[in-house]
Amino acid sequence: QSLDLIEHAQLSTGKLFAIIKQESMSDSDEYSDDGSDDGSDDSSGDGSDDGSDDGSDDGSDAEDARPLTKDNKKDAGNKQNRFNYYHMTPGMVTSWSDWWRPKDIPETCQLMALRNVAIPLTYMVSGLTQGFLIPILTNYAEDIGATNGQQGNISALYTLPIAFKIFMGFATDNLNFGGFRRRPAMFLGWFISAAAMVFLMIGSNTRYTPGEAPPPDAPTMLRLGTAIFFYGFGSNLASAVADGMTVEKYQLENVGRGNFLLSCLGFRYFGATVAVSISTFVYSAGGSYTIFTLLLIFPSLMLLIIMYLEEDVKLKELEGFKKNMGNLWEMIQTRAVWQPMAFIFLFHVVQVQNLAWYDFLELSLGFTDSQLNVVVIASLAFIYFGVITFKYAFMEWSWKVIFCSTTVMAFLGSLMQILLARGVTFGLNEAVFAFFAEAFVTFIKGLQLVPINLMMIAICPRGGEATAFAFYTTIANFALFIAGSTGILLVRSQGISNELLSDQSEAEGPVSKITLYAGLLSFSGLLFLSLMPHTKEHVDEWKKTKWTTGGRIVLGMVACGFLYTLVLA
Repeated sequence: QSLDLIEHAQLSTGKLFAIIKQESMSDSDEYSDDGSDDGSDDSSGDGSDDGSDDGSDDGSDAEDARPLTKDNKKDAGNKQNRFNYYHMTPGMVTSWSDWWRPKDIPETCQLMALRNVAIPLTYMVSGLTQGFLIPILTNYAEDIGATNGQQGNISALYTLPIAFKIFMGFATDNLNFGGFRRRPAMFLGWFISAAAMVFLMIGSNTRYTPGEAPPPDAPTMLRLGTAIFFYGFGSNLASAVADGMTVEKYQLENVGRGNFLLSCLGFRYFGATVAVSISTFVYSAGGSYTIFTLLLIFPSLMLLIIMYLEEDVKLKELEGFKKNMGNLWEMIQTRAVWQPMAFIFLFHVVQVQNLAWYDFLELSLGFTDSQLNVVVIASLAFIYFGVITFKYAFMEWSWKVIFCSTTVMAFLGSLMQILLARGVTFGLNEAVFAFFAEAFVTFIKGLQLVPINLMMIAICPRGGEATAFAFYTTIANFALFIAGSTGILLVRSQGISNELLSDQSEAEGPVSKITLYAGLLSFSGLLFLSLMPHTKEHVDEWKKTKWTTGGRIVLGMVACGFLYTLVLA
């Protein structure tokens, strides 16, 4: 595969240089035609181009490059810019600002420009808060007396606002405050999150150190659940705004299209990786009050940063609520929406996981909490590495090629887990082998995550960006919820219990079967690959084909996903 990658890069580079060379030759011919050239470059000396230059070449360049006309000169320049953007070498970089704010990217699309920096930071803070909430939703709730049922309810209250993300996107697309749509909504979201922490910390004693008796005035389950719900609501509102603005950036990008989105995804998983890595230590060393303080500081800082956020789309440029919703409906009916969304739904439905895997590592193989934390951290860190790898290595590759190869490799990752369950680690420590298996599988997920998001972001209409993106993510989440239910059925079918997992010899058989069945189901996603477009340009071509029934199916899937999320929560 590495040799194929090198060969692909060499061919792409050769074609690019051929286009550039032919462009310069064509420009020279234009000067000759309009009389600005005296014909000295012509062998006949009559000022005309008799093709002698082409005759001296063996034609290999012409075979590698398309004939350069006025229509595709601009495309050749775009290829040159894309090549430079994705293959920056130390010789091209004169300062750190060239990495953070490339000169060939308009300021409106520069990730770290002051006017835009609130968007990637919103993604990163969302990842940070999710990571730091883990010890609160698990250890802290249990330590202050929550039952298993109450713990489950509090966790459900945090995820419940995801179901309302469609309405959040709808509001930020169509409502304005003081002449702005995005900035007030993002400010309101982080303000709600900060206010939820203030409500929790002022009205109760949140100072608790693990191992000690909880204070008598510790938060009640009602107060804790209420604060967690509104914290998640505010975070999801801010994220919905950031999603809408990311779509707007995609529509404005002319070089490295989709790069802004990939960078924001990287920020999210980087934040989650950092938070998960240190949250347990912070909770054990500093207690719950330190965690709650951090959860208050993060959204409070965002309130200051949002003051510099600038919107790219002015209200006067929009066509109004009725027209925006009409544009959304017209887009949903096109092949560019219903066919990719059918692939996303069907592919995610079969992405079943072995839900008993971590319990097997702990109860059967005797992994310690620290070892399990390392495995979990690896799962997040390598999703981040997968996103970054796609950005710099596979951005111009066919999405079908990416999904075909990664799905096969994901099945190999399942086989690695089966080997571990059977005790075959090739001389490696079990914890080390589990780390590499988890890293391999999640790296593949990171590579697959990017084309999915690029597909969804490419089919969002102007004026309804946040609503459309929330529509599409609801369908993907609905499919993942179904896959999770299938995973539960697999666990139950093998009679998995804590008693069974406590005996490794008895557990390895059922756990191996679950992993194999889940891997085969995930591998069957290749059956739906024909529904997937090759590239962003392929999606643009599909926008010309319309099918009303397909649009109705998409709306039905969104409605089912919304209701299923409410019932599940």
